[in-house]
Parts: sequence; structure tokens; C-alpha cells
Amino acid sequence: MWRDDAYLLDMLIASRTARQFSEELTWEEFRHSSLYQRAIAKALENIG
Repeated sequence: MWRDDAYLLDMLIASRTARQFSEELTWEEFRHSSLYQRAIAKALENIG
């Protein structure tokens, strides 16, 4: 059971990270920045 808690915590941390990366980020900034795209994609990948 402790592993389930650890997985959920990792998912929560990754979702918060993705949200922090995207705060105050416009679509145009995101679209033109491979750095933001890769950072957010990696955080979302960690959830899955």
C-alpha cells in the first residue's frame, strides 16, 4: 500500500510542476518555446 501512496504523491508533484510551468504562459509563448513544450510534456509524462 505504501507504494500506491508514493505513486500518487509523484503524480501530484508532477501535476503541480506542470501547472507552475504554464502559469502566466500564453499560447503563443508556449507554441514558440520548445523549452516550455518539453518541460510541460515531461511533467505530464511523469503522471502517466
